[in-house]
Amino acid sequence: MHSLHSELMAFYEAHIRLGKTRSDELAAFRNNSLTRLNTGLDKLGEKNKRNYPYPDDYRNQGGYAMKTLNQARGNDYDIDVGLLFYAADLPTSPKSARERIRDAFKETGGQFKEPPEARKNAVTIWYASGQHLDFAVYRYVDDGYGNEIIEHASDDKWIARDPDSMKLWFEGQVSDRSPKSTDGATVNDGQLRRIVRHVKYFSKSRAAWRMPGGMILTTLVAECYVPNAAYDDEALVRTLYAIEHRLSLSQKVYSPIDGSDLTAAEKRQSEMRSFAAEVSAAIKALLVLFNTDCTRAQARNAWRQVFNHEYWNAENDAVPKSLLSSASVAPVGGFVFPNYERAPSKPQGFG
Repeated sequence: MHSLHSELMAFYEAHIRLGKTRSDELAAFRNNSLTRLNTGLDKLGEKNKRNYPYPDDYRNQGGYAMKTLNQARGNDYDIDVGLLFYAADLPTSPKSARERIRDAFKETGGQFKEPPEARKNAVTIWYASGQHLDFAVYRYVDDGYGNEIIEHASDDKWIARDPDSMKLWFEGQVSDRSPKSTDGATVNDGQLRRIVRHVKYFSKSRAAWRMPGGMILTTLVAECYVPNAAYDDEALVRTLYAIEHRLSLSQKVYSPIDGSDLTAAEKRQSEMRSFAAEVSAAIKALLVLFNTDCTRAQARNAWRQVFNHEYWNAENDAVPKSLLSSASVAPVGGFVFPNYERAPSKPQGFG
């Protein structure tokens, strides 16, 4: 395969990776929102002549917690935060618990693009500045045996759930499956995380696309990931091939935490169909990389078709010699699709 590994890495650093400055800015934005929530709970309490306690703690969740959040056009950052309360400090109804958080934000009179909304699994806040935050509500409860567990206000019932579970699962995947320098790998550590971020960037590369959310894509990429110890671009291409093959058998994606179907809703199914079609189109564009006479210009054009970014345009082809020297023809052989003899079924061990 004609490799432009170093150019892909430069693209990743400049246009995909969030970076410390943006990450710190989002952390400050999250902290301001948490302070705003406490202010709103005070105001709501004064209005209703009640005392509404603050969250005991919070947890970063989603792509922000897993460090797969990408740079976003128009400041359209999606930040997921879990709010942890003592059970006695919340209504017994999960719906009412979410509505209290919604009402508290409304009391602050913030610069909202849309009114805060208590949705099925979280309270969503859309800010006029572009960012939006999803606040999931959790409570500490006794399991009846003297053990403290955490439950999530999920739709119309409380469900036992560790707010850190997805992050811990993904960190384990990245650590266990990414090539390691100690084993002779020449790529940077954490390749799986970069591949997830590349696929997430691809899924948002066209404004008209309606693609699956970050949890679905992260789970799917981790399932289909094909590591490469020398080239990130080859790992990405072969992972996309594996995803296409996997989706040709089934477009369902199951949670690695509880086995639930993440794609059950019709909206999610529609997004999965669109994603499968666009992955197939991307692979067709990338086939030129496997030609023995593939030129660097052809390789760059293939990646332009995938990422839809001017970085890959011909007029932006002036790159340092250090990047030019990285172009090479990596071997095509050795690729094996994951062992999907039949469409994947719901993971065993879940009811």
